[in-house]
Amino acid sequence: MATGTGKRLEKRHGRLRWDDVLPIIHDSRQLLVVEKPAGLDTSRLPESSVDGVVEILRAFLGEEELLPVNRLARYESGLLMLARDAETARALRGVWRSGRVRQEYHAVVMGRVGRGAISITERHGSSKGRSRRREVRSKQGGARNAAVSTPQGSTPERVNTTIQGLFAGERRSLVVCRTTAPTTHALRAQLRSAGHRLVGDPLHEPRHARRLVTGTCLHLVRVGFPRGALPDGARLQCLPPDYSAAVRGERDFTRPLVAALARRLPLLRSETTDAYRLLSGEQEEMPGLIVERFGAEAFIFTDGKTSGAADRLRETARWYREALGLRAVYAKTSASTAGASGAEPADSALLLAGRDLVGDLLATEHGLRFLVRPDQSYSVGLFPDQRDNRKAVRDFSAGRDVLNLFAYTCGFSVAAAVGGARSVVSVDLSSKALEWGKENLRANGLDPGAFAFERSSASDFLKRSMKQNRTFDLIILDAPTFAHGRNRKQSFSISRDLSGLVAQSSEVLRPGGIFLVSMNFRRMSWRGLRERIRRGLAGRRYRELASPPLPVDYAVDPDHAKWIWIQVD
Repeated sequence: MATGTGKRLEKRHGRLRWDDVLPIIHDSRQLLVVEKPAGLDTSRLPESSVDGVVEILRAFLGEEELLPVNRLARYESGLLMLARDAETARALRGVWRSGRVRQEYHAVVMGRVGRGAISITERHGSSKGRSRRREVRSKQGGARNAAVSTPQGSTPERVNTTIQGLFAGERRSLVVCRTTAPTTHALRAQLRSAGHRLVGDPLHEPRHARRLVTGTCLHLVRVGFPRGALPDGARLQCLPPDYSAAVRGERDFTRPLVAALARRLPLLRSETTDAYRLLSGEQEEMPGLIVERFGAEAFIFTDGKTSGAADRLRETARWYREALGLRAVYAKTSASTAGASGAEPADSALLLAGRDLVGDLLATEHGLRFLVRPDQSYSVGLFPDQRDNRKAVRDFSAGRDVLNLFAYTCGFSVAAAVGGARSVVSVDLSSKALEWGKENLRANGLDPGAFAFERSSASDFLKRSMKQNRTFDLIILDAPTFAHGRNRKQSFSISRDLSGLVAQSSEVLRPGGIFLVSMNFRRMSWRGLRERIRRGLAGRRYRELASPPLPVDYAVDPDHAKWIWIQVD
């Protein structure tokens, strides 16, 4: 795995080690240089909610302006230069585009490449619609390829590249590319012109093939500007990554784990939250594996179907334990597949790394404390995706009457109670979950006796409240996709029953009251969710206050969940 030189994030903040996440290579008043891992964009793409390195570092370091000097695609890694002011960015970008910046890349290409150097010279005309000439020469000389010549009278700009083999496997080779090409796109084209196809290059991949973002191996190892061009005389280089597995045709499973950790850098730094998702399965190139952290422990949730993922379980667990300094890492297998796969059942947590702990675990979320129980069910008692919504409930609840439907272990109820709610009612069909919720209140220094707990279906409770003329200022409707009641009439399907439940809830919501309607049914679109809310509130005036984005640890999976805050007149 790639490790750079120079200052590191863990030295600045003194909490965790970041050697394999986002090492800082150079840090000065005008310039920040980091070693970008493969799997992250330089900055957030249009129409995307997934942060790139620029947004991650702005949040992590608390800086407003970081401007890319060079750009590395999601599939590429290595030195990424970020200017701290527009003037420095303009100056350094101009030098980079001029072809006077010397760069050294390590790359894995298809085929066997010897140690003899191949040189490529490309001349660009300076006129509009410039044409170009490209020559490829081996060490022994002799042009291998040539393109259209530069127009007469134009001023040529030279791009020089040499390619040399470092290590050859059976079907792949590790090469070093020394170039002045202004973009990695141009470098890729030169590699192709020399007959060296970069592993993962989409131009040569079959259309049906699934391209792994972390499967491409192109790493910027060294950058050399003309004398005097860089502020503070920075010397920019990092150690080359270990590409031996890629040369052998194998996959380095740690690369997607590093990228996933880098996306969550601001969360990992938090001193008030230690419950969040670390890995989102297929969306982060690890199909069949979901990893979540709760305090000093982590859980790998597996469907039990993906044999390749199962083979990696203990290695993945050891990697997370070492990277994050965890006490233990457990595996939990979905109940629907545990028996068929021979894995442990869902209510059993299999210790993979660290030392087994007895009893409840404590996790912290925005300063609130929640009990996590590894051996209770596939879910361990807390859904981190609702973290920001719980904080919003806490901020809004002071002096208000709050109803929490489908309360489960009462996370929203704890947030409302800590926020100073006048009353909180938690409704759920499971008495066991409600008892768990009472313990969560105690964990936060609150007396459960001061709050109400109703073992009931949401619909039955709302019917009783209407008869009793009982009303609320805030209703949390975090509905499951399906729920099985004590009898058939109490079963719930979100696609079938959501509109009716919204209609019932609106009858006990005071004028000006707030709804939070939330669901994680992937097959229901935003349009479908809004249509069901509209049907449920037919005849009532309402307005949509917000539909907040997913937290950073879930943003890679835009269909994970949807929620809308609504105010009803």
